[in-house]
Amino acid sequence: MKSRDPGSFPVSPETGIAACLFVATLALFWPATGFEFLHLDDTLYVPGNPIVAGGLRGEGVRLAFTTVYEQWWLPLLWISYMADMALFGPGPHGHHLVNVLLHAANAALLFWALFRLTGSRWPSAFAAALFAWHPTRVEAVAWIAARKDVLSGLFFMLALLAYGRHVRKPSLGRMAAIAGLMLAGLMAKAILVVLPAVLLLLDFWPLRRAQGLRGQAAWKEWRPLLAEKWPLFALTAVFMAVNLWTHKSGRGELVSVSLPERLGLMAPNVFEYLRIVLVPVRLNVVYPENDLVSWPASLAAALALAGITLLFFRRRTEHPAVLVGWLWFGAALLPVLRGVRLGLAQYADRWTYLPLIGLGIALAWSAAEWAGAVRVRRRAVAAAGLAILAACWARTPAQLAWWRNSLMLFPRAVRLAPTSAAAHVSLGNALFDAARLREAEEHLGRAVALHPWNDQYRANWGLVLAQLGRAG
Repeated sequence: MKSRDPGSFPVSPETGIAACLFVATLALFWPATGFEFLHLDDTLYVPGNPIVAGGLRGEGVRLAFTTVYEQWWLPLLWISYMADMALFGPGPHGHHLVNVLLHAANAALLFWALFRLTGSRWPSAFAAALFAWHPTRVEAVAWIAARKDVLSGLFFMLALLAYGRHVRKPSLGRMAAIAGLMLAGLMAKAILVVLPAVLLLLDFWPLRRAQGLRGQAAWKEWRPLLAEKWPLFALTAVFMAVNLWTHKSGRGELVSVSLPERLGLMAPNVFEYLRIVLVPVRLNVVYPENDLVSWPASLAAALALAGITLLFFRRRTEHPAVLVGWLWFGAALLPVLRGVRLGLAQYADRWTYLPLIGLGIALAWSAAEWAGAVRVRRRAVAAAGLAILAACWARTPAQLAWWRNSLMLFPRAVRLAPTSAAAHVSLGNALFDAARLREAEEHLGRAVALHPWNDQYRANWGLVLAQLGRAG
């Protein structure tokens, strides 16, 4: 028997895949570590944030937990920015570096979670790589203010891993650990309210803890699974209430849209998200708000969604991963759908951060099931998977380059969305800081023309007019 070198450690293929995902994701997004602060929330969230400005200190931590800032109660987010300032100083480099590291860690953790839950190595690797390298990831990683997504995503991935351990040996302590991870994630972004629904989907597949969907027998299967998750559902209810209390756009105070109109906005918005995921071109930092309902289009979209879901439901025995992936996409998207939330933007790349995982699962496992043990099919699936990832690898750096600074990002944003007041005001503020006052006045004036009721826009415009000697 050949002895092993006592100084060596065996490395499993899965460890190698996770490490490769981390390193490749880090390399792909590394250019972002040299990017600047953007004139869209970055300055408000970090250098202009009184909670963060003093670095990591007791008073700052106290304020993080006791202050609603920019309509958000997100203490862990503010503390993470404080830690960046303490470690790297006040400039943007450290904040960008941490965003990139968090996203790379999420890629590796997602692979581990999917592999531990399913036992399938290559579908898990593909789903994790698609999640990590897709062009829609750029906004969540390259925008300091989007730290919410990558930080809450870290706790989401850890919760998936913890749930796998709990299922193998259920205990109150392990469920308490999952609740603790969910709580931490919620204090970075409220999107983790979707975690209990995702775990119930995993109970159906791949964990197969419950399979029935009708009748008393099905209720007997699902009742204990619902009961064990009561702390998670309680956290969901609490943070939904907190978010509605702190955030005006969540309550719909910034716009006037009736309940039927809200419902009419939702189904078409799902297809907008599918479009930017399936055809990630002309991605923009802001997509103008559009709350005009076309009822024929809304009805057609709703019928299409119902038809797709019914088809996957009927094929759930043969293709359970497709149903779970599709429902994961819908459940994780629900809190940010137009109609559920209003204001800010019609949709956003960063809001696909968790929903995209579901589509990756559906694609990876359906392809693996089709290939089976047939060598020709397996090679075709491998080639197609590599082609998709190669396309992401080629497209993402091109999208990333636009985020280097405000004077690169916002002129493009205005070209792609000329009716977006947010794009015009962001570009105007960047031009003002660059002492390009006449150009700044043009865009700030355009923002006021688009949103004349916005006092901040009017104040910014008035400031540049005063600098030009045209006030009053």
